[in-house]
Amino acid sequence: MRRLAFRSILFLACAVAAWIFLFRSTSSSQINSRRKSSRLQARPRPSGPIGSEVERNETKVYDFIIVGGGQSGLVVANRMSETGHTVLVIEYGEVVRDDPLISRPWQPFNSSAGALYDPKLMYNYTSVPQNVLNNRRTNVYAAATAGGGSTVDSMMLSRGSREDYDAWEALGNPGWGWDGLLPYFRRSVTFTPPGERLQEQHDVTFNEAAAYGGSGPIHVSFPGWVWPGLMPQMQGWHEMGIQKSKEGAGGDAHGMISVPRAQDPRTQTRSYSVTGHLDAAMSRPNFEMLTGHRVRSVLLDESNTAYGVVVKRRNITESRTITARKEVILAAGLHSSLILQRSGIGRTETLLRADVKPRIDLPGVGMNLQDHPAAGIAFDFQSDLAYTPTNLTTNATFAAEMQALFDRTRAGPYAGAHTVASMFTAADIAPPSFFTDQLQWQSAHLEATLAFLPREYSLSPELLTGFFKQRELLLKALSSDKSAQLELPLTGDSYALHILQKPLARGSVSIDPWDPLDGPPLVDFQTLVNPIDLEMMMLALKRTRVWAGTGAMSVLTPVERWPMTAAQAALEENERESAALGFRRPFTPPSEGVEDERLRIHIRSNAESSTGHVSGTCAMMPQELGGVVDNELRVYGTTGLSVVDASIIPLIPSAGLGATVYAVAEKAADIIKARHVVDGTQMVAKPGLKARG
Repeated sequence: MRRLAFRSILFLACAVAAWIFLFRSTSSSQINSRRKSSRLQARPRPSGPIGSEVERNETKVYDFIIVGGGQSGLVVANRMSETGHTVLVIEYGEVVRDDPLISRPWQPFNSSAGALYDPKLMYNYTSVPQNVLNNRRTNVYAAATAGGGSTVDSMMLSRGSREDYDAWEALGNPGWGWDGLLPYFRRSVTFTPPGERLQEQHDVTFNEAAAYGGSGPIHVSFPGWVWPGLMPQMQGWHEMGIQKSKEGAGGDAHGMISVPRAQDPRTQTRSYSVTGHLDAAMSRPNFEMLTGHRVRSVLLDESNTAYGVVVKRRNITESRTITARKEVILAAGLHSSLILQRSGIGRTETLLRADVKPRIDLPGVGMNLQDHPAAGIAFDFQSDLAYTPTNLTTNATFAAEMQALFDRTRAGPYAGAHTVASMFTAADIAPPSFFTDQLQWQSAHLEATLAFLPREYSLSPELLTGFFKQRELLLKALSSDKSAQLELPLTGDSYALHILQKPLARGSVSIDPWDPLDGPPLVDFQTLVNPIDLEMMMLALKRTRVWAGTGAMSVLTPVERWPMTAAQAALEENERESAALGFRRPFTPPSEGVEDERLRIHIRSNAESSTGHVSGTCAMMPQELGGVVDNELRVYGTTGLSVVDASIIPLIPSAGLGATVYAVAEKAADIIKARHVVDGTQMVAKPGLKARG
């Protein structure tokens, strides 16, 4: 049983990683080949020094230093360098390009190969023990390569609903609602509609006027391959009342949505921040990039004005400083809050515990951590019709044929498979009052609220007030028929992955007090600590069992293999005992309550905390609500220091974060450019609001 439990946990971890990151199995020769080609000299570009060329220049001063060459950092760097500013990007990882393990839209996932934590792609992080998840340490997905998440994610470019972004504005961020972000969603991408075959035979729908219309550097398109199980899966949910939405990227992200990919239709390869933004920036002499280096902290003068950073090369203890004239811009994702803490900005108690001298007391730094937790059910499709993505890893002949097809025509499953996201509202899972009544009860009982939050919330009135405001908006979302609470991606695969979209749990990220300068972060997701989150997940899995029994799904003949219903388990046990006794014992199926509890046990034992959507730890909210940056992305209490990555998201949207991060970064670049003139003189940067210090 212990071996089975371990295999079950590993199965879910692999499924989450395969869906969110599409990690690759690699031989040692492939890894060595990738190392040789990881720097940009593998594809020469005009101007734009990178790596060691920057490192040798010890005295140069830049207008802007961007900390992190990930998805958002490269967008901002490209846009800032367009105006003639001198820009330096400092990136921990290397630039990986022209590598099929990155560029090819689909790769087999092989956990035994160790690709999940290939140091050229990912940090090797796990969370602190998660109490509700049987004290398991769960995966923390953080990219360690140029392009960040856009280099390793599943390439799905989905957006949340209008209500998701309007909630940001309602939290005190004027200009950050749906109407304020839509122009940047449009600007960031170039959309290519699906072909007629996809539209006519597979119900792939879109509304270009409502969602797109720009000519941005990131290409968005629909792959042509459709696994045969997809249409029965869609029809099964339609039987259960879930309607197909014409366009999910136009502000109505609920129902079944055809999800496009960040994929260049001309080459059928990944379109990401490296190809879309880094390549453009490197054509300019005012852009430089330093790879293989990590920023430890931001340099602040006596008035808390940022004037540079402390950097060190990977695996080298010595550090040095690099100076900025105008701004230091944090785009380090998970690490942005850690850099602030190491710079003396954060909750005073946290800093003192790590022996860091406090400069600005800002309790929201590292708090408000949100992600999309996931749990699943595995079926076997026993119909001959239902070959699935698994066949690419279990059937060598089929895989070779499909690889040859891709090499010859850029078609087939290796060019990516069409995906439909089933976005469920609360009413699609259970009567909305089931959830709203529980949340209103928590609202009326402070001790219950505090029991489901990190202890820092009980010590900081700002954090608690901010959560109360968030809870009001989440209560509204639970009652809405347009706000998705849970996603179930459909590809034709036999594994049903359930991704919670609006968790009530709030986690934290902090520096390690025993190794504050170089230690890995302490990440505590607090996964499913709020019982409403656990019940939402349990009821969703329960609903999926009903879906598997619909008439449309019968053509696939699905048989649940994991976790197996209580009735199945009890029946098998009864048959074993009957065989041992030599006669059939009477069998009484377990009650519904037993089935529900069995699902809860399954979730606690196997759920993953993260689907790679870490956000919220430098939240854009008013300071009195526990915010870290204002609506112009300036860190409170500082001048010349801003944050532009997913950590500024105050409430996680019901979508993967790829499209949202592109839009946030495009808007951030406009905001920062507006603070500075271009003719060589410097406009005094407006400081963030005064913080305690």
